Amino acid sequence: MEEPAVQQEKIEKSQEPGEDAGKAGWKNECSFSNLLKHSCFICWSSPGDTEVIEMDERVLAKAAEIRELENALAVENLELQEQQSDCKDLEETLVKFEEHKEKLIQQIKATRQLCYEESQKILSLQAEEAQKESQVEEYERELARARWRLKKLREEVKKAKRKVEEAGERDTPLQDSIRQSYEEILQVRRRSFWK
Repeated sequence: MEEPAVQQEKIEKSQEPGEDAGKAGWKNECSFSNLLKHSCFICWSSPGDTEVIEMDERVLAKAAEIRELENALAVENLELQEQQSDCKDLEETLVKFEEHKEKLIQQIKATRQLCYEESQKILSLQAEEAQKESQVEEYERELARARWRLKKLREEVKKAKRKVEEAGERDTPLQDSIRQSYEEILQVRRRSFWK
């Protein structure tokens, strides 16, 4: 990363003319990481060295902040990528839903058309049923009238048969009486002829 270069730049700035010449050679030979190896360097360091150390600490702090920001940026980028992926998935899902909705709308229209056609068939069949029922009722009334006429005719036939039987009963004595009268007339004529 940029941390060693920044540290080196800060160290070089601290070595401008006017600083302690006795320490300049040591600063050119030693880096800040080497200073950290000495646990008590503050005890024997000069004010200029303390300033460099403080500057390096600020640089390290800034570098840490930059790393934190970089990490946060990486996290945000990952979240952004996830959100973009989710958004893409949602858009694809919406497209599928829209296509499915259109199919359902077409199916609903087709089903409604079939329902209309079936309702028309039902109305037609109901009208035909009413007509047939009316015809059946008319046939039933006609049948009832025909049965009534048949009953009357049978009664009349019975009456006629009784009258015929009664006439037959009266006819037999009359026929006998007529034959007897003819016989008597013939006998009278025969007698008159022989005389």
